[in-house]
Amino acid sequence: MNDVSFDVACEARYALERACAPLSAARCSPDHLSRMRVEIDRQGQPGLTDEAFCASDVAFHRALVDGAGNPVLSYHLAGAVEAMQPLMNMITFSARSRERIVALHTEIADAIEAHDAARAEAALAALAAYTVKLAEDVRAERQARA
Repeated sequence: MNDVSFDVACEARYALERACAPLSAARCSPDHLSRMRVEIDRQGQPGLTDEAFCASDVAFHRALVDGAGNPVLSYHLAGAVEAMQPLMNMITFSARSRERIVALHTEIADAIEAHDAARAEAALAALAAYTVKLAEDVRAERQARA
């Protein structure tokens, strides 16, 4: 995995997660949706540590994936959500806007609640693009300091 670029890892993670979006929009239980909303609320709390924000981010995406109601997808995405995502967060946390992430998570949850798969996929695509941009910004800042 050390030879895989951030962009390639991000592309894979979000492609897999976007595959869950239509299923989650169709099958998401009130419990999964409630877990997403709880995490969105947590992410907006003032004073939340970076570690707690990351854990909440992981829990949000886990609820989205599990909401698809497909245990095989949940199993396959466990590594992407619970291992790869924290690594991505470690790279990008210094440049991210929590408000923007909360807004994108809210858009995803709203789309899932409305059973609007296309809107959920579009919001996930926007989150993926934002994540890649954050990594580019961090890389540029590191190069400027070097």
